[in-house]
Amino acid sequence: MKPIRLRYLIAAVFALATLCCFAGNRLYVKDFAINPGETKIIEIYVENSKPIISLQADIVLPAGLTMVCDSIMLTDRAKKHAVMASENDGVYTIMSFSMSNTPFKGNNGPIIEVPVVASDDFSQSGDIVVTDITVQASDRTTLIKNGQSQSKAYIAKTFTE
Repeated sequence: MKPIRLRYLIAAVFALATLCCFAGNRLYVKDFAINPGETKIIEIYVENSKPIISLQADIVLPAGLTMVCDSIMLTDRAKKHAVMASENDGVYTIMSFSMSNTPFKGNNGPIIEVPVVASDDFSQSGDIVVTDITVQASDRTTLIKNGQSQSKAYIAKTFTE
């Protein structure tokens, strides 16, 4: 009986160690409200357990919302980092990196600010889907690989009711 209990104990320790390695690492966009015809700055948040040097993600916005790729900005968590965004068939790819491997400041908070424009006929709340998330730590380990997150964009007048 003792060897079986030991195996379960070892399995539990490995499971907890695995969870600890991946816990606290996430890239996401918070839910937000926006009016038709409005431009709003949304933030891309990263929670990281180790210092990170780069990130990449694909974002799909609800119908009627458009990301302004040439106006994307970094927050004060960035230092010696570049940021870029592009759109292909409604999928926005965003990436930020440091050519000198300088880590982003801190472990939690917004890293990228993205202007989003709601069309004049934006009339239905929808999901913001973030996929293919990759976050690289300064020690060259991958904190997130093929990650996903989801949030909501609401029409402001219905969000506040």
